[in-house]
Amino acid sequence: MNRRLTRTSLAVALAAGLAAVGTAGALAAGGPPVGARASCTGTGPVGVPGAPLAAAADYLGLTTAQVRAEKQAGASLADVAAEQGKSLDGLVQAMVTAAKANLDKAVAAGRITDAQRTTQLAQLQTRIEAMVQTAGGQGPGQGQGRGAGMGYRGGR
Repeated sequence: MNRRLTRTSLAVALAAGLAAVGTAGALAAGGPPVGARASCTGTGPVGVPGAPLAAAADYLGLTTAQVRAEKQAGASLADVAAEQGKSLDGLVQAMVTAAKANLDKAVAAGRITDAQRTTQLAQLQTRIEAMVQTAGGQGPGQGQGRGAGMGYRGGR
């Protein structure tokens, strides 16, 4: 029993220590904590709040609040662009241009490395195209969190 308790305590302490080191290191470097994800509805590449949404709103001639309301009502950015008489390609290009500018600023400020910028740029077009086509208030993988979570025991 003591051996099992000791192993469990050691595992918990190790996990907590690694999480603290990762979070502290990321915060010291000016970035988000390790494992932090960007949301399609307001946080752009390198954790710039509202970057893609603000660029989309600007291109569409709307406020970010109006675009957010349309998304929450179930529309995709592609739907909103069509309603506003704007081209889908123009919307994607505006968002890509804004994201690239934010990546450049992040490199200049030392928040990310040039290699990290290059990695994000390689995925940028595809991610923004998916973001534009995603309907509703949440992006892919950003649901309500009603999964199994801690304590799930496979139906036991």
